[in-house]
Amino acid sequence: MGKDPLDSAVTWDLYVALNLLAASHALEAVPGVPGAQDDLTHARAHVDVHRRALKRDAPELLARIDNVLNGWVERPTSRLLDLLPLVDELSRKSGGSLPDTLPPAP
Repeated sequence: MGKDPLDSAVTWDLYVALNLLAASHALEAVPGVPGAQDDLTHARAHVDVHRRALKRDAPELLARIDNVLNGWVERPTSRLLDLLPLVDELSRKSGGSLPDTLPPAP
């Protein structure tokens, strides 16, 4: 298996941003992101920072991320169903993971 052309720092940054978006959907708040940026704006800003690298090295991934973010408002019932596979993929590509936001239920 060859090395993924997308830099692990890029995938980690996108993983964190999309993970926060998922958490904000579930918890209705963005943990650790103070200020006026809402969760969707925050995620889009991170995608935009890496857009050139994504277009060059992972255009299909960029299209999938853009599809989820652009449909966020219109598709509230399928948000997480569309977002979580991307979060999982970015976690695998970056080689990292974040702790769960909530402790496991008893």
